[in-house]
Amino acid sequence: MYNLLYPGGLFLIQCIAPPPVTWAASIEPQTWLARRFGLILRLSSQEHLPTFQMVDLIARQIGFNLQLADDLSETYRLRLQYWLSYLQIYHNTVIGDTSETIFHDWNINLSILLNLIESGDVHFFQYLLSKPENAPDHVSIPDSQRCCVLRDSRVNLSPYRRNSLPFHRHIALVGYPSRK
Repeated sequence: MYNLLYPGGLFLIQCIAPPPVTWAASIEPQTWLARRFGLILRLSSQEHLPTFQMVDLIARQIGFNLQLADDLSETYRLRLQYWLSYLQIYHNTVIGDTSETIFHDWNINLSILLNLIESGDVHFFQYLLSKPENAPDHVSIPDSQRCCVLRDSRVNLSPYRRNSLPFHRHIALVGYPSRK
């Protein structure tokens, strides 16, 4: 079912994700980053999302380069509209496969996020974390896994451009800008 959501795979996972892993100073950066890439948070937990600066710092500490790719806001808006329609059309099937609580959780979270995108309060960007082919593999993270990142809108993103580095692996991240 996750494949059906591509490239909006974030949304279904977000609605049924477990509570966020609390980051503590005692956790090794590699462990923290690996956990973050495996965890999608609810909208109500945005305050627990890592900042752009934190992801950049930790990624660099373990040998990754952070690069900016494309603005995917319109793509995610269209996917959200599709999945909200799908939930309404297949209401009984979805509840039968999950539960009434999960159905309402999905519906509410998708509706809130769609509203935030359409109002311009939230924008989605796809980032790439890359590692050159000759770099040692410091952390094992599945390719192309999506993650929410709280992105500070004051960050200068101009240094993060695509380049021709050979990629050892890459990870797509979705970023939320902070409100002013």
